[in-house]
Amino acid sequence: MATPLRGADLDRRTPVRARRVARALLASTLALTVVGAVGTVAGAHTLSTPDTTVGIDGLGGEAQAFREVLASRVTPERAAELEEQAATLAATLAGTDRVSGKDRYETAAGVSYGMFDSGVPVVYIASGAGFADALSAAPAAAVQGGPLLLVQPNGIPAVVAAELQRLAPQRIVVVGGTGAVSNAVYSQLAAYAPSIRRDSGADRYATSRLVSQRAFGGGVAVEAAYVATGTDFPDALSAGAVAGGAGVPVILVNGKAGSVDAATKQLLQTLGVYAVGIAGGNGAVSAGIEADLADEPNIDGFVARYAGKNRYETSVALNQDAYLWANGAFLATGAGYADALAGAAAAGSVSVPLWVVPSSCVPGAVLTKGSELGVGTYILLGGRGALGDGVAALSRC
Repeated sequence: MATPLRGADLDRRTPVRARRVARALLASTLALTVVGAVGTVAGAHTLSTPDTTVGIDGLGGEAQAFREVLASRVTPERAAELEEQAATLAATLAGTDRVSGKDRYETAAGVSYGMFDSGVPVVYIASGAGFADALSAAPAAAVQGGPLLLVQPNGIPAVVAAELQRLAPQRIVVVGGTGAVSNAVYSQLAAYAPSIRRDSGADRYATSRLVSQRAFGGGVAVEAAYVATGTDFPDALSAGAVAGGAGVPVILVNGKAGSVDAATKQLLQTLGVYAVGIAGGNGAVSAGIEADLADEPNIDGFVARYAGKNRYETSVALNQDAYLWANGAFLATGAGYADALAGAAAAGSVSVPLWVVPSSCVPGAVLTKGSELGVGTYILLGGRGALGDGVAALSRC
């Protein structure tokens, strides 16, 4: 039996409070879907929509077209499932909560412990020593119904091993080559699930394509996808949570290139993608890539770019019109990737926003949008060195 993730180095409130928050987050779903009134959750909040048809207002051109495609990805059955779950929730916590550990591995394990019950269908594993492999793994894990955990290249941290034992997954997907997760670690991981495989390509872009193809290539067209640069993390982190909630992939590209590589074009066609969201400005994903995507016959101009002056504004842009309501949200530092990787998968699994924010305050646009969505609880990912007391107090930047 796995030891619960408690101890001096892990916030003692995390297992209990995070699990209660996770239950509350299940009341949320992606915007632009067809949902009915939810009603009162344990007397704490009334979560409802005015009618069963959600319109798309305030969006124009490519952005509106892209959101319409995302809307079609969330079925009435999924909305009904969330509605049923919401009816049995415990009271929603108010204010902020924090999931943190002594390091990135313990934080990721804490996120998993709070969000996922034993017997999950899958656990995705990526190296905690780099971000590239985990960026596409986050939405893949979300849509497959499991968490993303981090390991060291040559070892499994004890807290991760305990969480794997508790989760008892049906299968494990290791993302990245032997330089990221060694064969010795792969063999150790095999003891925690009856099935295991490795998704690895020649480089981070090939790995991203393989992860996306295997997770989303089930024969049903996914219709939409996000592309993000593979050389930095903030834009793809925010996109990963949105994409996971919508059931679409994040595909990494060489953002400095002047056009889209042939392998990515082929993947988009294979997955049945005809609408693409670009995460980041021209400095992250070039104008040439945007133009090349728009010229693809299967896409035919359905390309929308989500960008701001910096990583924080881009995070706001990606989340701005993705949700109709959400009674919880995640906040992660935009200065580092480690704490947010598992959070992107968790946020995507329950269709709530993840915003990257500065270490000392929360951008006003995030707080304004959170208020509009009805966010009652902000879950901070990482310790006070990553997100300080100003973020915990929701101090406006």
